[in-house]
Amino acid sequence: MAAKDSKALQKLSLSACGVTSPLDATFFDALKTLVCQNDGESSLTELDFSHNVISVFDKERLAEEWELKSTVESSSIVKDNLCIFTKL
Repeated sequence: MAAKDSKALQKLSLSACGVTSPLDATFFDALKTLVCQNDGESSLTELDFSHNVISVFDKERLAEEWELKSTVESSSIVKDNLCIFTKL
């Protein structure tokens, strides 16, 4: 199972990496693929977009996509410069 594989990506920090709004459909498609892999499961448990220039609309959409594609309970922190998504 990918989640138990030591090589599986668990945390991805894109904090202050230069991501800017508007985020296009290609970006969201890539995010969906990243969050929902291996027959609906992903080993990714944390995704951080903090300290980037992302609009409120795009942050809300990121949170929505994360929560829709997560098969377990998840959490989103989208406030000011914080933009962190976690699976609990």
